Amino acid sequence: MKSFCNVALSGLRVAALLGLLVCGVQSVANAGVLTYTAGTGGTFDPSTVSTFSGADAFTQWDVSALSGVTSYTKVRAQFAWNGTGPMPASAFDLSSISLADPSTTAAFLDVQFAPTTLAYDTTAFTGDILETNQRTLSTSVTKATAGSTKLSFTIPTIVVNPGWNLLVRLQFSDAGGSNLNATGWQNATYSNSSVPEPGTSAVAGGLVALAIFVQRRRAKRAANIDNNAV
Repeated sequence: MKSFCNVALSGLRVAALLGLLVCGVQSVANAGVLTYTAGTGGTFDPSTVSTFSGADAFTQWDVSALSGVTSYTKVRAQFAWNGTGPMPASAFDLSSISLADPSTTAAFLDVQFAPTTLAYDTTAFTGDILETNQRTLSTSVTKATAGSTKLSFTIPTIVVNPGWNLLVRLQFSDAGGSNLNATGWQNATYSNSSVPEPGTSAVAGGLVALAIFVQRRRAKRAANIDNNAV
């Protein structure tokens, strides 16, 4: 019995560690992202850092406004404040802005929402667009391929009122700048829902792993009993 308890305790420790590892990695990667639907947007928890990347990267853009005969070689990421709530009281940056499929030859700079400046105060900002600097694509795109471009970015911890959301889109350009066309908007929407703490997720994962461990241990003991009986 003592031997079995020691083994079970060891299994519990391993299960807990596995739970911490798996759930911890997930929580760090996209901590505040609650949902994402390609072509529509996603929801996030403003009480923690939220990174839309990987499977949550914005993609499947509405490219109906793009030209069907143009080869696009440059791009900007554009963001706009939308909703009924005022801006957060303090300035904040959208960071880690990047593209994939294709990528860009140089990194984007952060975009700052600064409600204390005249251009972005709570009465004048709504509907205005902030954008990244224009960057060259590693591979040109067309109307047929631009929609699959993936946009990643990070929203920091902020204090906002319900009803706030961030509009996001891509603006493509040809080499000469004579064709400047944008995709449809997607939303990053504020949600009151909170994401589980890493510790909570780890405990849950550990308990599941422990249950599997105990079940296998019992099955092994039963098999040994049957063999001894024979």
